[in-house]
Parts: sequence; structure tokens; C-alpha cells
Amino acid sequence: MRLPRIIFLIGPSSAGKSTLAEIIKQEFPKYEIISDLDELKKLAEAELEKENKSQNKFKFFPSGGFDILDPKIWDDILILTAKKVLPEEFYIFEFSRGIDPKYLTILGISEEEVYERCFKLFFQTKPEIKIKDTLIIHVKCDFSNRLKRNRRRKKENKHFVAEKVMQNVYREDIFHYIHTGPNSGYFNEMMKILVYSIDNSKELILQDREKYFRIKIDEALSFYNSKVLSKVNNKKEVRYYENT
Repeated sequence: MRLPRIIFLIGPSSAGKSTLAEIIKQEFPKYEIISDLDELKKLAEAELEKENKSQNKFKFFPSGGFDILDPKIWDDILILTAKKVLPEEFYIFEFSRGIDPKYLTILGISEEEVYERCFKLFFQTKPEIKIKDTLIIHVKCDFSNRLKRNRRRKKENKHFVAEKVMQNVYREDIFHYIHTGPNSGYFNEMMKILVYSIDNSKELILQDREKYFRIKIDEALSFYNSKVLSKVNNKKEVRYYENT
């Protein structure tokens, strides 16, 4: 099976991306998991330690969690994470975006253009990575279940998002793509990154969820491999086409 060099795991907060990332890693140990959330945590922790807080980039809540005050951070953490990518290695790149009105206003873009900007920034930062070597796995889940999972994480002292941020930023799933099948397609006409979507709305026990995710991982990689990868010329050049 031909594996994509980078699997982008996309989806709203608490959809199940991190769980899926760990299962992919178990199946294919060559993958390294990276997340722009790690860079976000570093920036937040650095601000907490600052003595001079005259230029705050975060608002910290007494109940836990924080909100982003400086919308440029969204781009900064994506670029910092992209810089970790080495061309010959394999990565699971996990990130999520929601509705930040300040971010949209400053850049003059719509909600539908947020992920497009993310992928443009990634490929500008790492131009040596080719679109044909990447796959987007979109994890979707209804908001009520995501909210329950997020609250459960807080009780278990795991990573969670402040409830105000869940309500205001991550209520809607703003990732969209062009469908060529019920759960598959490509990102857009400009960047035809292959997309496979997994619905993780059902509440399953851990064993059943792992089984479900493994089935969906196989489907996603089969979809990736089903695209036309034909060897042409004597040089065995691999040419990539959209499957119509």
C-alpha cells in the first residue's frame, strides 16, 4: 500500500482526532504525530510566565482554559509546526480551526476560506512537499457529543477547551470539500488534496471505537490508493490524476 507522506487530521475540537492519530500510529509506526496545539500550549505557557503582561495574546479563564486575543497566533502555530516537517519522513499533522471573527476581519476572508489559508501557508512553508503525497482525513462529530467529550476531558484532567471557546469558536465545523463520493473527494479546485471523511458522532466503548477507526483508516488509505497512480515513460515517472 502506498502511504501518503502527510496525513492531515482535520476536524472541530473534541471530534476524536487525537484518538484516531494514535490508532494510525499503532498501525503504521513510521508516522510521527505533530499538532499545532503543542505550539499553542508553548506560547500560552510562555505568556503565563511573563512578568510584563502589557501585550497579552491570551485571556485565561479562572475555570481553566484560555481564549486567543491575538488572531495572528493561528497562522504562527501552523507555520511553526510545518517547519518541523522533514521531506523524507511520514507525519500525522493534526490541527483544527473554528470561527474567530477577529481573524476573519483582519485577513478579510470568510469562514469557508480559513482552511484554504491554512493549507496555502503549509505548502508555502514546505514547498518541497507535493500535494499528491498528502491526504486529508476529516473527522466530524455533532456538537452535542463534542461538548460532552470536552466536559469529560476536563473532569479527567486531560486537555480540554474552555466551554466559552467551544460555544463561540468550535460550535460549527467549517471544513468543507468537493465530494466525489459519500465520504470522499478533494479539497478544492486549486488544491486537489484528497479528502476522506469519518463520522465519529456515535458514542462507542473504547474497544468498539478502535475497531471502527481501524476500518475507516483502511477505507481512507484504500481511497488514497485508488486514485490513478500510473507509471509512464521509461523513467517510471509517477503521474497523479484526479479520479473522475
